[in-house]
Order: sequence, then structure tokens, then C-alpha cells
Amino acid sequence: MLAEGKVAVIMSGSPFALVMPTTNNDLLQSAEDAYVRFPYTNLLRIIRVIAIFMSLLLPGLYVAITNFHHEMIPTDLLFAIEASRKEYLSHRLWK
Repeated sequence: MLAEGKVAVIMSGSPFALVMPTTNNDLLQSAEDAYVRFPYTNLLRIIRVIAIFMSLLLPGLYVAITNFHHEMIPTDLLFAIEASRKEYLSHRLWK
């Protein structure tokens, strides 16, 4: 990173270093990417990008569907969600 023009902040007694400035592309790269063949490296980066989008978008989509669009959930799944909520609340009350 220093060879690329980045600045590193190292604190005394800490095993970590902060590298600044950091971009999203820097966060998607791994140290192992330099030792793996190019097609596999691209595949791993694509998987990382997909995983980031899924982790950002799926929780919000789940909340939107369960709170505002009950009719989009299959009936069996809706009953399972409701049963798990009731079980959780009844279990929580007894503790």
C-alpha cells in the first residue's frame, strides 16, 4: 500500500495499521489475489461484490416484505414466521 502512495498510521502497542485513503476497490482486494491465477481472482472478486450487495439489500427487502407487503409472502412461510415470533416471545417471557 505504501508503494501505491497510501499513508499508514501505526499506533504503538497495536497490531493493526490504518491505511488512508481507502477506496471500495481496495476493500474488495485480498492479499491472496496476488498468488491465484487471474480468472480465479476475478471470480472471487465478483463473488465478493455479489455478497456485499446481498448483505446490503436483502435485510431491507426482508423488512419491507414482512412489514408492508404481507400478500407477497407464501402463506405457509408467513405462518412459520408468526409461529417463530410467538415461540420467541413466550420463551422470552418465562426467563
